[in-house]
Amino acid sequence: MTYKLTEIQKLDLYIRLNELNSKIKSLSTDEEWANNRKQIGEVLYQLNLVEDPTDINEVEKANLAYIRKRTKSIIQNSGRQPMAAYFINQKALDELGNLVDEEDENFYSDFHDMLVNDMIKYATIVRDFDLKLAKAKEANDANYYREEYARLDSARRRQHDAVIANLAVANRTNKSEGLEPVLDVGDGRSVHDVHRTDIGNAVISWLAETNLQDNNLSPLEGDKNFSGTQSR
Repeated sequence: MTYKLTEIQKLDLYIRLNELNSKIKSLSTDEEWANNRKQIGEVLYQLNLVEDPTDINEVEKANLAYIRKRTKSIIQNSGRQPMAAYFINQKALDELGNLVDEEDENFYSDFHDMLVNDMIKYATIVRDFDLKLAKAKEANDANYYREEYARLDSARRRQHDAVIANLAVANRTNKSEGLEPVLDVGDGRSVHDVHRTDIGNAVISWLAETNLQDNNLSPLEGDKNFSGTQSR
């Protein structure tokens, strides 16, 4: 069956696909994973990107192709050179969450979870940004479009600021514990010394790689320059 979709319907489906992919870190059981993939398959089917929404291999292939394409598009529009990119160190991030504070044994695990959630929220806002703007444009109302842009941009910046601040804390914490930094920005430098778009790019890349690793695939299959978003 081929779906004939309006532009608004297509945009809504892509936004829904981003939402489902953003849940990757919260899927704790096989049942949750299967349900997530079932919903992803249904969305991809409606977008005419798979022929059989129950074929998990076809669904995964199409979904990961979308993630790669979406992330590369964001990177290319970031205005930053790929060689300037930084990367989230997953091992260091995991080690941060495993630290134990003598006064509050859950302090570091809670902080780790907050940082992960903040990064996921930021990456999803960026993945959705131009899709939601395109929806606003479809309304053919200049005032509404400007208001929607201001709302989305404000939300993106607030979340970006939270990520930058928490990554700086994460790096200081890991350094004090003799661990590698979560975001290696070089000796004698702070996260705050790095161009904010480069940090955003690292977070976008991290979520994309998380999707790949969840399916036991090689990160980006040779795509080394993987980070990004619009100026932010």
